[in-house]
Order: sequence, then structure tokens, then C-alpha cells
Amino acid sequence: TGELSWRLERGDGLFVQRIGDAGALLVGRTGVRGLDVADGRVTWSATYPRGGVPCGRGVCIDGFYCQPLSNGEVAVFDVQAGRLAGRVLPSKPEPLGNLVAHDGAVYSVSPGSIRPLATVSTARDALVDRPASETASELARLDLAAGQPQSAVELLTASTAAFNDGSRLL
Repeated sequence: TGELSWRLERGDGLFVQRIGDAGALLVGRTGVRGLDVADGRVTWSATYPRGGVPCGRGVCIDGFYCQPLSNGEVAVFDVQAGRLAGRVLPSKPEPLGNLVAHDGAVYSVSPGSIRPLATVSTARDALVDRPASETASELARLDLAAGQPQSAVELLTASTAAFNDGSRLL
């Protein structure tokens, strides 16, 4: 009809990201807000990990929104639970561009390049002989690159739990 259905204060919002038929995200400088597109109601909000600000547009994969950050990390939000599910650390710090998912992989697209976040099979092969405690963040990064954000978050959560269980005392 062309009539205004609802209005929302932009705040620190940078852009709107559609996530399915009934939802959208207002991606801001300090965090993300989940929106109900029917009435504009904010359904949840979460902040980025410390030190990160958006540096491009993210991508939604299987209910997880992956937002590239200026520090080279990718913040992963569970859009159903409405929370920051984890972050994927880069193997080496490189500026990220917009994230694009295609054929089971995630690519960083910037004016100067299109590159996969990892070459999954080659990188996984290089990790097989190293202890799991040393490879969790790298494996999580590879899972994200392979379009499997849930697996990436599970790896990081398990790794953090193992580290915090008191069994590694210095």
C-alpha cells in the first residue's frame, strides 16, 4: 500500500540485514538488534566482542549471523536465541570485507580481492597431528569458512569449557 507500517530510531545502526521471512537485524557500531519486520519491535540485542566494530556486511547461515569485524574476527550471533554465540579468530590478522556464502564456503569480498576465509581441506590436514587444545580456534575458523557456524561455536564453547574446568593450573 505504500503506507508506513512502523518506525524505529536508528541509534548507532549502520544497515539492515534481512534474516528470513519474519526477521531482520539492525547492525550497529556496537552490536546487533533483532527486529520483527511485522511491527518493528526489537526482539533482542547483543554487543560485539571487545575491540570489534563492523567492517563489512555479514551473512546469515543456518540461523547464525556472521559479522566481519575490524580486528579480523567474525562475530557469530545465534538469531533464534538472540545472543552472541561466539567469535571466530583469524589464523593471521587480515582485513575482512563483506561476507558471502556460496556452495558451502564463506568468502570475504573487498574491492581488491575475493578470498575464502580458509582452504578447508588443506588447512584441516595440517592440523591433524597437533593437540586439540591448540587447534580449537583454527578448526572453528575452518568450520565457519565451510559454512558451518554451529560447529564453529560448539568447538569454541567446548574448548573454553575445557580450559576453565580447573584442570589446567599454572
